[in-house]
Amino acid sequence: MKRRLKLILVFTLLALPAMSSSVPISANLSGKIVDWPADLKGGEVRLMDWETDAAYATGTVDAQGNFTLKLPELKDKQDNLSAISELLTEKSNYGVGCVGTGKAEPANGKYREFQLILNVDGKDYGDITLNSSANQFPKKGDAWSALLFFTQPVKLEGKITCPTPYSNAEFHGTYPAGWSQVRQEVVQDPKTTRIRASYNAAAPLTGMQWRLFSEFGGVGMNLKKDTLMVDFVREGGPAALAGVQAGDELLSVDGQKVTVMEEALQAIRGEPNTKVVLLVNRDGQEMTFEITRALVRVP
Repeated sequence: MKRRLKLILVFTLLALPAMSSSVPISANLSGKIVDWPADLKGGEVRLMDWETDAAYATGTVDAQGNFTLKLPELKDKQDNLSAISELLTEKSNYGVGCVGTGKAEPANGKYREFQLILNVDGKDYGDITLNSSANQFPKKGDAWSALLFFTQPVKLEGKITCPTPYSNAEFHGTYPAGWSQVRQEVVQDPKTTRIRASYNAAAPLTGMQWRLFSEFGGVGMNLKKDTLMVDFVREGGPAALAGVQAGDELLSVDGQKVTVMEEALQAIRGEPNTKVVLLVNRDGQEMTFEITRALVRVP
């Protein structure tokens, strides 16, 4: 989940004040995107169903990155929501292939997680997220937030384990009926790209800002899903400038053999302006590339 909470009526500050418990969002959702590009003259914020990409509401974003969105009541949309009774079960509806354990009290309501998307001139530009840093891959102390809707108050205590691309998740606390913005403490497995997001209904949204971009130190290349084959090399990026090409098969990173995609991606990432050495196989010939990582910034 790209991808959060304590609930407030209107988000208007760059950093939100501490709060002792979750408060439902009952009015417009508003905020300022702190990394708004100077060349964008405005756009449309869309409330999207995280599962189906259906748009439930739209609002405006001005040329300075200020946005306002009226949240719908969803009284006539409940058939599109997911059953709370199936969230913490062996066949969890949190995501395809997810397995949950735990308890929901009561379990007869419905829920859904939503995301905000910026649309510019009819094209989706990127996610609008509320988080504590721009790190795409969380570091110690980073936190995200999730925009949730529940048809009734519910106490959730449990864990969910998921295959990629879904994050693993934990739910703690009592979530109110209606809309809420929930803080997520996020931790990444040091050996893979897998993330565990812990939804905490009682945690404050302190130190968070609305952002459009995320960033990481990398070389500007992608691997094909579940393989070590280079799928895409960003034009003008460090890997392209060093000579890496699509179709190369990655063999090792800094002299350490890699066998799975997640392990390779984790090893390739690092702080900008540091070096990484890649060994690849190209048409039966082994080739070595020393690459200086750069800051990769993506919507």
